[in-house]
Amino acid sequence: LVAQVDQPLLRGCTGPAMAAPLTGFCPQCCCACLGCVAVVVLMFAALFPSPVSVEQETAAFMKAVKERGYPVEEHTSTTEDGVELTVFRIPRPDGHPVFLQHGLLDSSWMWVVSQDFSPVAFKLYDKGYDVWLGNNRGNRFSTAWTRKGAAVNSPDFWNFSFEEMGKFDVPAQIGTILENTGKSQLSFIGHSQGASQVFVAVQDEHQRRSMEKSIDLFIALSPDVYLGDASSYGLSYLVDPNVDYVLETFPATAQSALSGDTVTGAEHSFCVLAYGEACQVGMEALFGVGMDSAASITAYLEHLPAGTSAKDLMHYSQLVKANRFQRFDYGSAENLVHYETTKPPSYDLSALTIPTVLYFGEDDAWVAPKNAQLLLGELNSDAIVSHKFFPQFSHVTWQIGNEGAAYWISELLHVLPAATPASKTEPTTSPAPKKEPAPTAAPKKEPAPAAEPKTEPTAAPKPSAGNILDL
Repeated sequence: LVAQVDQPLLRGCTGPAMAAPLTGFCPQCCCACLGCVAVVVLMFAALFPSPVSVEQETAAFMKAVKERGYPVEEHTSTTEDGVELTVFRIPRPDGHPVFLQHGLLDSSWMWVVSQDFSPVAFKLYDKGYDVWLGNNRGNRFSTAWTRKGAAVNSPDFWNFSFEEMGKFDVPAQIGTILENTGKSQLSFIGHSQGASQVFVAVQDEHQRRSMEKSIDLFIALSPDVYLGDASSYGLSYLVDPNVDYVLETFPATAQSALSGDTVTGAEHSFCVLAYGEACQVGMEALFGVGMDSAASITAYLEHLPAGTSAKDLMHYSQLVKANRFQRFDYGSAENLVHYETTKPPSYDLSALTIPTVLYFGEDDAWVAPKNAQLLLGELNSDAIVSHKFFPQFSHVTWQIGNEGAAYWISELLHVLPAATPASKTEPTTSPAPKKEPAPTAAPKKEPAPAAEPKTEPTAAPKPSAGNILDL
């Protein structure tokens, strides 16, 4: 294990846990061991967490947002195939809607956990945007099924990967947002798998046309499309033959168990006891060494993993092995039934015609810069508004970075369409009285961007010509 992840694990520990080493004690070795334990805890949590009540998790999320001084609403979005998805809103009815979609094994929690700077969801609200937070099928918030007589714990429910998320979850949630806001367009921010879903969603021509009318700007944060050169221990774990065997031998158990809170609770406690250091090392092994905060990691791991299907993990394993952005590989015989070819077809990345901004981390162990360049080469160049590589950003620095990473939100605000005319100044109305300092004061604590943001085209959003609900 150490041999595979020695770069981040052997960097040494500098936190309180290492303050008084004993004679002959090796801090690097101890740190490596703690990091190994952290990785094992994280991977164990991904495979064997216990069930958690959707109602309890929803109540906890809404309470956490309100405690930060923000209003919050719960909405339900029902997909074409009958899955009920929970969508949260931090409402500003006069603001431009912005939809944030989480990544693999994650949830809407990822957008509100930052401890070192104001989380992106709250910062967007402060700047005048109407903020919506999505949840994919199979995570803690989205395990309800409307099919008559269908059980959520059945293999039929868990027979999905990110293809179904793109085909069904993306248009359903966009439709819910536009229906509730009365707006014709929104901006879409997707992280990791949450961005890859959009590339899948536009494979269908009718759906692509609807999304072209409904999304004025797509912002992809570390989109995990090509993964062949990834250095993440988590991805190398997924391609291990023994893990493949477990997922294929016990599909029902693995698929229905990927959501829970017992192990994540132990995971969180372990991080607290180790002053966040060991879990930081473990996260670095999984996602890369970036400007990430131990405090934010501890808060983040209280809600990660949030759940997905075994098939989704298997699909990612296939992407790593093939280094192709392809449909699920059922094996030669079944591929003939599904695709009329022995090999799974690749997704057509050039099908994306929505104006797109792409942000990558230079130190991302999941989406290596080489893989990011492959993606950029496959995309329709007319659709790319801009792209940028952020130094010292891991795969998850966007949500758990330290104060030095906060400037990425300023760049995000620079490319987004205007919220409202009033958003150029601080909102004149505020949420209920807060026990903490007002979130709008957070910018004073954040460092200025390291460099002037790139000049972006100033073209106005495309006029609406339809609604995603036409699907």
